[in-house]
Amino acid sequence: MSRIQLSTKPIYMQLRDALAERIAGGEWKPGSAIPNEGDLAREFGVSAGTMRKALSLLENEHLITRRQGRGTYVNDPAAEGLADRFCNTRGPTGKLIAGRFEAAKVVRAIATDAEARRLRIGKEDPVWRIQRVRFDGDNPFMHEQYLSRPTFSRT
Repeated sequence: MSRIQLSTKPIYMQLRDALAERIAGGEWKPGSAIPNEGDLAREFGVSAGTMRKALSLLENEHLITRRQGRGTYVNDPAAEGLADRFCNTRGPTGKLIAGRFEAAKVVRAIATDAEARRLRIGKEDPVWRIQRVRFDGDNPFMHEQYLSRPTFSRT
């Protein structure tokens, strides 16, 4: 008998995770258009409203940009325009540092003991490790590391 893993997480959040997984896995490249809301809803067997809510989460997390009448596009995490919009980093003179991100990297891996404790998950549950370096001109000045746990699993 096969084991079915059920999630207590709302469906729209599971959808968000599944779509983010496609982006992180390279199925949808930065700058490319993704299928429209209706097509995605049919693919996953959910209502258009549920899919709209999942896409709104991705947009709020800056993974995608939705353009009325033009489509939905995957954001480039290294794009200067996107980075500038949400940055309030200032140099020693108080001047805003626009900069750019490079070496953006997203890796799905098994949680270490420390990561499992921090995220309150099982010791060998999957996690997303996200790294990027921020530059001011040619000078790197910030290295960021993020950790997240995927909540959508296909069994």
